[in-house]
Amino acid sequence: MHGVHLFTDYLREAGIMAPSDVGDTALDPKLLVEFCRWMRERRGTKDSTLATYGISIGKLLKNEGTDPANFTAPRLRKFVLDESSRQGLAATKNCTTALRMFLRFLIAEGKCRPDLDAAVPKVANWGLSSLPRYILANDVEKVIASCCYVPLYLGSSGGVYLGIK
Repeated sequence: MHGVHLFTDYLREAGIMAPSDVGDTALDPKLLVEFCRWMRERRGTKDSTLATYGISIGKLLKNEGTDPANFTAPRLRKFVLDESSRQGLAATKNCTTALRMFLRFLIAEGKCRPDLDAAVPKVANWGLSSLPRYILANDVEKVIASCCYVPLYLGSSGGVYLGIK
């Protein structure tokens, strides 16, 4: 389906196909239609991006209802965690981006609490980071010397942990 959206975007930009209002169908919730219109007018967002955003926003509205006054931070976090368990990293990042933008729209329109966009968790991506295989004894001494004097303890996995204040 994604390829179809890209192709129709190309046809619209080339003037072959008339511009459409993505989201302006009888099946989409009113809030989603308003959001798409707002994003086009204020941010110049492409229809293909709005179609991608609409997937996550549509699921949110289906699960949580269409009254933004009922949205709460715990329920938004639970929604993101539930969605992330069913999809990959890239789709989860798209979901969180879409939800943050949707919540910013609702905040700008005065339809939900001003701090609710901060409730959407950030997606960690540590794919390129790694831990060193070993650390030199001299470096261990430096780490220990930089810590407050709090006792060491042995973790359940057998590792030694420094207590740091």
